[in-house]
This record gives sequence, structure tokens and C-alpha cells, in this order.
Amino acid sequence: MLLSGQKSYFVAEVMRCLGVLLLLQVPPAFAHHSYAMIDNSKVLEVSATVAKLEWINPHIFLWAYVADESQESGYQLYAFESGSITMMVKAGWTRDDTVKVGEKVTIEYLPLFNGEPGGSLATLTHADGSVTPGDFPVIRFLEQIRAADKGDVQ
Repeated sequence: MLLSGQKSYFVAEVMRCLGVLLLLQVPPAFAHHSYAMIDNSKVLEVSATVAKLEWINPHIFLWAYVADESQESGYQLYAFESGSITMMVKAGWTRDDTVKVGEKVTIEYLPLFNGEPGGSLATLTHADGSVTPGDFPVIRFLEQIRAADKGDVQ
């Protein structure tokens, strides 16, 4: 039988363990990223040449050269953020086959508020006309923008 002081200590230890277990369930909520830097009210499109695909967590990045005569080089390097590796694999992406360096593509994206070149990748259209979707939340923003342009309310 536990004495009064031992019982209090035991209850405190149980509560501490339950607290730790509860906190272990929270990281997915903290891992969610904000779209605050993205203008999700408009979609832009560019023709580009793939420079690099960064297949890394927490998000995949596609770097692409976009023609820009105002630049001395004749192009500007854009950065397009997409989802996590897990989410993009679910969308059909693979590290080696989704895009190739040097491939000509058309990219629909939600631009950055600060005007920097790039944004959040919505769709990637290949030269053969096939379309690779971007991150799921961005696709939802894209659908909402298109519906609003048509006058549909979602």
C-alpha cells in the first residue's frame, strides 16, 4: 500500500508521462507551414527550362530559368516550392522521372507577395502536353481562382 507522499509522487509521475505522450501527438500540427508569403489570389504562368530539382525535405524545390531580356544573362532563375517528398510522391512525382534538367516546361504558380521570381508550384506542363500537379493546397487555391474567374462560388 502506498503512503500519502508516495501516492502523490506516483500520481505526479503518471501525469508527467501522460503529458509527454500528449506532446508526442502535437508535432504534426507544428510542422504545418504557412502560405502567408504566397499570393493565393492569382495564378501566373511562365515558360521555363528546368535548372534543378531539389528532392529534399521539408519541401521539394524546382529551380527554372525563365527568359528575361532585362537581365544581362537573358534569363532569371525562379524558385518554385512544392510539397513534401511524401505528398509529391502521392501526386505522382518521382525524383528521376518527373522533370529533367534542361527540359522545357510551362509552370503555373502562385507568386510571392514580395515580387521575387518564383512561388508555389501549381502545375507543371511538359512539352508533350502532359501535366504534373503541384502541391495539393496550391491546387485547391488554383481551383478557387479559376472558379472565381468564371463567376462560380465555392
